[in-house]
Amino acid sequence: MSDRKGNPLVPIGLFLLLGAGGYGAYYFYQRQQGAALDSIAGNVRFVPPTAIAGLAVSSNWRAWQSLERFNTKELQEAFADAPKNLLPPDTDIDFARDIQPWLGSTFVGILSSPGKQALRPTVLFTQAQENPPVEIAPPPEGAFIAVIGVRDRGKAEKFLQEKVLAKLQSPPQEVEYKGSKLFISTDLAWAFADRYLLFAPDRRTLEQSIDTYQGGQSFTLPTVELQLTQPLLQFYIPNLRQAIDLAAANSPQTIPAPLLDKLEKQAKAMVIGLGVEDTGLRLQAITQLGEEAPPFQPVPGKVISYFPADTYFLFSGSNFKQSWQNLLEQAKTEKPQQEAIEEIRRGVKETLNLDLDKDIIAWLDGEFALGVIPSEEGILKQTRSGLVAIIQTSQRATAEATLKRVDQLTQELGFPVKVATQEINGVQVQEWTSPFTPGSILSYGWHQPDSLFVATGPLAKVITQKANPSLAESGAFQAIAGKLDKQNQGYLYLNLAKLWSIYAQDVTSRIPPEEAKQTQAIMGSINGLAATYSQPRPTEGKLDLFLSLRTK
Repeated sequence: MSDRKGNPLVPIGLFLLLGAGGYGAYYFYQRQQGAALDSIAGNVRFVPPTAIAGLAVSSNWRAWQSLERFNTKELQEAFADAPKNLLPPDTDIDFARDIQPWLGSTFVGILSSPGKQALRPTVLFTQAQENPPVEIAPPPEGAFIAVIGVRDRGKAEKFLQEKVLAKLQSPPQEVEYKGSKLFISTDLAWAFADRYLLFAPDRRTLEQSIDTYQGGQSFTLPTVELQLTQPLLQFYIPNLRQAIDLAAANSPQTIPAPLLDKLEKQAKAMVIGLGVEDTGLRLQAITQLGEEAPPFQPVPGKVISYFPADTYFLFSGSNFKQSWQNLLEQAKTEKPQQEAIEEIRRGVKETLNLDLDKDIIAWLDGEFALGVIPSEEGILKQTRSGLVAIIQTSQRATAEATLKRVDQLTQELGFPVKVATQEINGVQVQEWTSPFTPGSILSYGWHQPDSLFVATGPLAKVITQKANPSLAESGAFQAIAGKLDKQNQGYLYLNLAKLWSIYAQDVTSRIPPEEAKQTQAIMGSINGLAATYSQPRPTEGKLDLFLSLRTK
């Protein structure tokens, strides 16, 4: 037998190896737990199935921190005291220190308030495991259940003890309910259940949430998913009919049942989200379409190329005639809409002596766009901007007959208006002028054989020449609207930086200096916004709004 002594490093190494393996297993478990706490699947299990909507708050701190790139120096200076003014003077909560270390995914279920009993069935609960069931009334108006994932319960309890309970004027009531300790204060109730922290406005709602978690059936998320790279907030409405019906029950105006039935056949559910991107924020709403949803017809977008690059507002679409017919069909079941439509028809008849449907709507069957272009010429000197509309039509003869009758009506105005034809940039233009105004009041012509333009002031000179670059080719439009789907039903576009450069002095000179400073900081931090509607799939409709922001 060898008399060599055992190496003391062996048992130490084995201990370290086992320790490292144990720590590795523990670390992997924590990572798996953390991954679960970053998902809202667990949170939703606490939300009763009768909830009408839910709000998910992302626990991706990198996404929230990326907002810092938009916090410009001007914003920091203008709102330096805002956090102090928003929080009570005795508040000493630091989010990064007191909350972030233990905070996981957050989901807030919005519960239906008293109203139509069909939407809020009575729920049976037990106050204690050994007691018989008792009836619990529906949740009170404004009820909610907030479910927060807890990464570190010790830190969470310390936060509540030192930052919440210590601030209460009287200690909360403590009760046991199905294995969880409930804390009930005057206007708030909370409890730890599993790896979650629950908040509700009252004890009844809190108990209902725990029963839901233990019972199995809970809030159902819509099947549609948002297309956001870094979502911050997501709002879920799994049953649009129910949500609209509930809103109508609490409104003085009722929605006819036939209209609700039609809406239900067009849209089933919706998810709305807010996400952050490199150059701004994206607000997105995706709707699960029903079997009778209107067919999707993308707009070619050709009319946008007729507008110059400095156009700072644009609204475009297609086939207003079809939209009007859809409105007429919808109005058949709702008398107030019928009356409003008839009032519009009478107004057009009395003012212009035209039949709204036959003389105007009938030829609005193509693509259209309304734009605002900066100019200080002629009558636009005061407004510094003018309107231009471009309308494509397959019924040019009808449109020309209507325009001719409108020209004749100018002779009945209270001041003299002359209508004359002239050529501008090779285009025959009908121009309205008056001896009491500088230059043109209004003009119109056919930019293309099927494209009518109507322009205020001298803007006919702008719209009749080839835009170089056009709005569609401009850097501003590409930076703002270029982030949206190209296959869409038209644009809503606003170049806020251009608009603000024109009217900033007018606005800030009329408000107090401190308010003017904050307004300038906010407006100066936004480049613009754009919105479109598209259908990425036959069963989904997508509304996208992109807010382009200035970075540091």
